[in-house]
Amino acid sequence: MSKIKKTNPDDIKIGMNIRAIRLSRGLSQEKLAESLGVTFQQVQKYEKGTNRVGGSRMVAIAKALGVSINEIFGVSSDGVGEALAQPLNDTQRKSLDILMKMNGSKQLLALSILRVIAK
Repeated sequence: MSKIKKTNPDDIKIGMNIRAIRLSRGLSQEKLAESLGVTFQQVQKYEKGTNRVGGSRMVAIAKALGVSINEIFGVSSDGVGEALAQPLNDTQRKSLDILMKMNGSKQLLALSILRVIAK
C-alpha cells in the first residue's frame, strides 16, 4: 500500500513567505531559479510547500532575495511574529489552502486586506 505524502503546514508557511518576498522584489520564479541553479518548477514546489527547503538551499534563497533566514521563516528582524511557533488551527489551514490556490497578485491583495482588518 502506498503512502500519500501530506504537505507539512510549516513547509507551506515557509513557501508562502518565499513567494511573498520574491514577488515584493519583482522577481519571477525563473529568475530566482536561475540564481539558485534549479528549475522554476523546483522553486514552484518550494513555494507551494510540496518540497521541503533544505538548510543550504534556504541560505541560498535568502541570499538571492536579499533577506535573512529569519524573514523566510516569518520572523521579523526584531523577533516579533514567530510564524512557525504556533500550530495551525482548522480555520488557519483552510485560509492557507485558499491563499495557495490564488495567483501571486491576488495573494498580495489578500495580504493587504488582512493587514488592514488586523489593525
